[in-house]
Amino acid sequence: DAQLAKAPIQLYADRVASIFAPTVVSLSLVTFTVWLSLSSADVVPTGGEKGGPLLFSMLFGISVLVISCPCALGLATPLAVMVGTSVGASHGVLIKGGPAFETAHRVNVVVFDKTGTLTTGEATLTDVVPVPHAADDVASVDDEEARERLLRLAAAAEQGSEHPIAGAVLRAVREKGIVAPPAERFEVRPGLGLGCVMSSTVFASVMGSDRSPVPPRPEGAGQQPESPQQHEQEVAVLVGNREWMKHHHIALDARLDAALWDVEARGRTAVCLAAGGKVRGVLGVADRPKGDAATAVAALRAMGLDVWLLTGDQASAAECVAAEVGIDPSRVLAGLAPKDKAERVSELQRQGHTVAMVGDGINDSPALAYANLGIAVGAGAQVAKDNADMVLVNSNLHDVVVALHLAKAVFRCIRFNFAWAMLYNVVAIPFAAGVCYPWTQQRVPPAYAGLAMAFSSVSVVLSSMSLLLYRRPRLLLDPSHPALRRGLKTAPAPPQTSTLGRLRHAVQQQLVPRSEKPRYERLTATDDDDEDAFGFGVSVHDGAGGEAGPDGSVVSVADDEEYELTSLVRV
Repeated sequence: DAQLAKAPIQLYADRVASIFAPTVVSLSLVTFTVWLSLSSADVVPTGGEKGGPLLFSMLFGISVLVISCPCALGLATPLAVMVGTSVGASHGVLIKGGPAFETAHRVNVVVFDKTGTLTTGEATLTDVVPVPHAADDVASVDDEEARERLLRLAAAAEQGSEHPIAGAVLRAVREKGIVAPPAERFEVRPGLGLGCVMSSTVFASVMGSDRSPVPPRPEGAGQQPESPQQHEQEVAVLVGNREWMKHHHIALDARLDAALWDVEARGRTAVCLAAGGKVRGVLGVADRPKGDAATAVAALRAMGLDVWLLTGDQASAAECVAAEVGIDPSRVLAGLAPKDKAERVSELQRQGHTVAMVGDGINDSPALAYANLGIAVGAGAQVAKDNADMVLVNSNLHDVVVALHLAKAVFRCIRFNFAWAMLYNVVAIPFAAGVCYPWTQQRVPPAYAGLAMAFSSVSVVLSSMSLLLYRRPRLLLDPSHPALRRGLKTAPAPPQTSTLGRLRHAVQQQLVPRSEKPRYERLTATDDDDEDAFGFGVSVHDGAGGEAGPDGSVVSVADDEEYELTSLVRV
């Protein structure tokens, strides 16, 4: 089906061919009529042709009819597409027909998803932070037991999910030998989070308490006592981002905000874990970039393409990955729901860009469908591959470069085939019609005209088959290629990972300049010499600059802006 799908340029060729055939027949009749008139009037000699002027003129008309070659026009596109799809498959790229080639050669913006596309998708659970609320909460016991309870709650909600965060949680649970408690009525909201419902009895056993988080309905006078089934309450367990918590009307207090900031400031993905109507803890997940991501981005930039990163993840995690792979921070858009990704793609299209979207998951499906060219990672979700125009079989990001580079080669071949077919007909038809006969006394016999027509078609076939000689771009084969080195050299440096660096980044992102009215914000950091997390109330400060630390001293984040850290609180 892919090889038979017609590119828009093929439709143009079909229209030309539909006009070309009757035009050639008309030219053949005109040629016959003109030569018959001239030879009958003895204006031109027939050269002793047997059959007289009639046969003499008819041979000119037949030669015109035979030498003309609409076949070359008809073969120009489908042959190149057929060979191109075969070459793409041999290089690990499944291409769904000619339209994908025609679109790909015009792409000038490439948009990447983060999780599972630029990163390995094999996330690792790095943080399990209990958030205490009351004496009977998860943090009322020792830290290890509190973390284990959080993991059991998270496993109940994440079981059955294909998201990388779910994979990280479930791997950590299996390593610790924790059994996920039973749950039901699972709900998944792409870009926000997921949840489930468990009975209050199961929840109480997970939390190590006999008390239900939802008080039972009091018995009224004269009412029959409730059965155990009637008394059973349901507890909602939710795992997701801040918006998911707000969607379920769960408040995020300053202590929780501090815990989230601490995880996010280190470039990790932070999600909230809530149960019984309140947040019980924060989970941190880290996902490292793929080994070929940086060189793929550098190669795309060397090809003159603008590279963007769209993700539903937090900005801090997205910026860290972008810095590692070489995407400009101004081209990073984070915290996007699936429909927001599609809207951003549409916005780029409205600006006149031809956009290729590279993604792997259900969350990316709308953007893949909206993009001019959708490229799905082979290891991703089936729905993403269904909405894509190309599929990277090996999930190798270098194949994105190969796909776009191959598309340009295929389209160059198509244009050459068209140019050759048109040039052949423009030159051959007048020659067969006898334009040179009055001076040379030589004409093209129909047999030779047939050979010339066959040569034209064979030339187009050979031109298309030359695509079998295609080789991957040199800048992917040679790490020392100047264009690739320039792309890697101009990539933004990764952000600082020290406490001071994270604090400076957080202050720059979250605080107002000192010229504005002072206000308080919540920030966090982790002392590199201490595993404990701290929360800071931060106020604008007009004093002199100084070096930072979690001791209330001034943080100088710019030449003209200083901020003071106050209210040190152990989380």
